[in-house]
Amino acid sequence: MTLDTLRHELEQLGATLMDKFRRPSSRTRARIAEALFRPEDEYLLMPSGSSSTTMVMAEPAWKYNYNYLAPVAMVDQLPLTQGFELRWLLLVGIRVLQALVNQVAYVRPRELATKAYTQLQQAFELLEHPDDIEQVARGILVLLDAQATLLLLFLDDVLLRSRTDVLKDLYSALFAIGADQRNEKAKNLLTGFSYSVQALVIVATPAFEQPPHSIDDYRRLFALIPLPRIADTFETDECFGFLRVGGPNPVMLRRLDSLDAWPDVAAAITDDVYRAAIGCRGGSDTFAAAIASRRAFVVDYSVFAAAVHGTWPQWAKYIWPTVGFFAVPPPSSSPSAAAPAATAAAATTGSASATAAAPADARDTRQLHPIAIRLAFTAGTSLQPAPRIYTPLDGQRWLMAKTAFQVADGNYHEAVSHLAQTHLVSGAIAIATHNSLASSHPVRRLLTTHFRGTLAINDAARLTLIAPNGTVDALLSSTIDTDRMLAALGHQLVTHNFNHSFLLTNMRERGVLATECDLPNYPYRDCALQIWGAIQQWCTEYINDYYTNDSLVVADNDLQRWLNELRTRARFEDIGELPGPCIATRTYLIELLTMIIFTASAQHAAVNFPQFDHMAFAPAVPLAAYADPLPPPPAPDAVATDESPSWIRMLPPKSQALSQLNVGWLLGSVHYTRLGEYQRDLVDGRPKIAAALERFRQRLVILEERMRLEFPDYPFLRPSLIPHSINV
Repeated sequence: MTLDTLRHELEQLGATLMDKFRRPSSRTRARIAEALFRPEDEYLLMPSGSSSTTMVMAEPAWKYNYNYLAPVAMVDQLPLTQGFELRWLLLVGIRVLQALVNQVAYVRPRELATKAYTQLQQAFELLEHPDDIEQVARGILVLLDAQATLLLLFLDDVLLRSRTDVLKDLYSALFAIGADQRNEKAKNLLTGFSYSVQALVIVATPAFEQPPHSIDDYRRLFALIPLPRIADTFETDECFGFLRVGGPNPVMLRRLDSLDAWPDVAAAITDDVYRAAIGCRGGSDTFAAAIASRRAFVVDYSVFAAAVHGTWPQWAKYIWPTVGFFAVPPPSSSPSAAAPAATAAAATTGSASATAAAPADARDTRQLHPIAIRLAFTAGTSLQPAPRIYTPLDGQRWLMAKTAFQVADGNYHEAVSHLAQTHLVSGAIAIATHNSLASSHPVRRLLTTHFRGTLAINDAARLTLIAPNGTVDALLSSTIDTDRMLAALGHQLVTHNFNHSFLLTNMRERGVLATECDLPNYPYRDCALQIWGAIQQWCTEYINDYYTNDSLVVADNDLQRWLNELRTRARFEDIGELPGPCIATRTYLIELLTMIIFTASAQHAAVNFPQFDHMAFAPAVPLAAYADPLPPPPAPDAVATDESPSWIRMLPPKSQALSQLNVGWLLGSVHYTRLGEYQRDLVDGRPKIAAALERFRQRLVILEERMRLEFPDYPFLRPSLIPHSINV
C-alpha cells in the first residue's frame, strides 16, 4: 500500500465517522448519554432529601490471588463491574494523546502539533461536562478532528502502520460509543486504544536516542507540555530540602535523636560544615545542638544495599543505598520565628477547626536544610569501598550526591509509598469489603465510593506497570524482581502494622508532629492532618447515626466477619481491637474507616500527583542513574560541573527521560472524581447523615481556601484536587 493510498483511505474513514457525529440523531445522542453518563455512575454532591432508584446487584465473591505479587493479596480476575468507566477512559485517552502530540512537536513541525494539542484541550473541556448531550457530541467531534491532524504528522513516520492502526482503533471506539448498543464493546475498544497509545508514546525514535549534552536537552523535551517549575530550582539545596516535606515522598522524614549508628557521619559533620550548610554565619549552633533540640532529621534508604542493578535495554542502571541528614536553623528572636499556635494545635490534634490562618509576618519561615549525604554501595558490588560522606562544601560533587539520593527516593516512592502502600492496600480492602458485607450494610455503602476504579487500575498495573519489560522494569534502577520484592515488603510494612499506620500514630512514631520536634514548615504533615480531621468527623457522624452505642458494633456479625476477612484472606495483621481481635468500639471503627478513606483519597493524592510537578523533569528526580558498568558503580567523587560529563552521565538518556515525562504527565494530571462526592442513595432516609455530609463538604471548602493561603507551593492536598478513590 502506498502512502497516498493509505492517506486517502484513512481520510475517507475519518470523514465518514465525523459526518455521523456532525449530525447525531436523537437516538445516537441517547446512546451517548447512556454509554458515558449512566445514572448509577453519577457521583454527585448530594442535596438533602434527594432520592434515587439505583439498585446494587449482588455479585459472587471475588477471589484472591497471592502469586501475582507474592504474598500480596490481589484480585484474581477483574470483576466485570469493576472495569474502567468510559468517562475515565476518555480523560486518560486525551492526556495520553497530549503526551503524544508533545512528542511529535519535538521532532516535527510545531504548527500542526500545536493545533492538535489545542483541539485536545477543547475536546476535554467539552467532554468534562456531561449535562448537555449536544456538547458531548461536539467534544467527540473535536477529538476526531484532532486525530485527523495527528494523522498528517504520522504519515511518513517509520512506525506508520502501527500508528495508523491506533488511529483506526480510536475511530472505532468513538463510533461505538455513539452507535453501538453494547456498552461493553465500546469500553473494550477504548481500553485497547488507551493501552495502544500508551505503548506508542514510549517508543523511542532516533531523535530521543541521542545522549544528552546539557540540561537544556531535557528542557526541550517539553515541547508543548508545560515545563515544571522544578526545572529551574532542582539543583538548589532549598529545593532538595523542600522535597522531603512537600515532594512526592514526604512520608520518610524521621526525627534524628542520635548519630550512634553513623559514626562516620558524626566525624564528617564538623561545626564549620554544619554552619555552612545551615546558613549560620558566625553563629554558635552545631549539629549536636540541633539533635538535642529536636531540629535534626534523617531519611534512610539503606534498604537498597540489597538491590540488584538493572539494565534497559542496553543501558546499565545504578542505585545506591543512601542516607540523608537534615536540620532546621535555631529559632531567632525575630517575630517571624514564632511558631503559629493554631497551626501547631491542628498538627497535634488533627482537628480541621483548630487551625486559623496566621498573619504572614507571624509565621515561622525556617526551612529544612540538607547537611550531609552518606552514600554506600550495594551488596553486589565486587569491590566494596567504605561509604562516602558528602556535604555542601564538596562543590559539584555535592550535586552528584544529591542526584544519587534522588534516585533512591524516586525508586522507593514508586515501589513502596505509591504502589504498595496506597494502591495495593486499598485493593485488598476493597476485595474483603465486597466479600464480607452486603451491599446494604452501612460500612460498605460508605466505602463503595472510595474503591471506585481501584481494582481496574491495580489490574492494569499488574499487567503493564510491574510486569517484566513493563514501565517499572524500564525506568527504575533495579531488576524487576528486586522492584517487586521491594513492593511486597513495603506493602507488609502497612498490613503487618496497620494500627500503627494511622496518621497521628505514624507521625508520632517518626517524631515529626509539631509537639514532637521543631519543624515549622512541613506542608504534607499540616495539610494531611487537617484532611484526616475532616474525614474523621464525617465518619464519626455517619457511624453514630447507625450505631448509637458500642454494643451494637460488637453485635454486628457482618462487621466482625469483615474484620476477620481483612486479617486472614486479605492478610492484614495488627488490625482490630483486643480481645479478639475484633471491632469492639465505635471509636476504633471510626479510626479504621478514616484510615481506609484517607488512604484511598488524600494519601494517594499526596504521593501520586507530584509525579508531574516534581518527577516529570528527569534530572530533578531520576528514576535510575546511568553510567559505565564498571565496578564499583560510579559515585559522585569526581570534580565536575553541572554541565560536565561526570554528572550528566548519571542522568537518564533522552528516551528514558521522555518516558518518565509521559508517565509523570499521565499519572500526575488525571483528576477523576472528587473527595466529598457520593452515590445518590447514601443519604436516602437518613436526614442526620445528609446534614453531616453537607458539613463535611463545607469543611473541605474551608480547608481549600486555608491551604491556598498557607501552603501556596503545596497544592496536592487541596480538597478540590483529591479524588475520592485510587483510579489512576
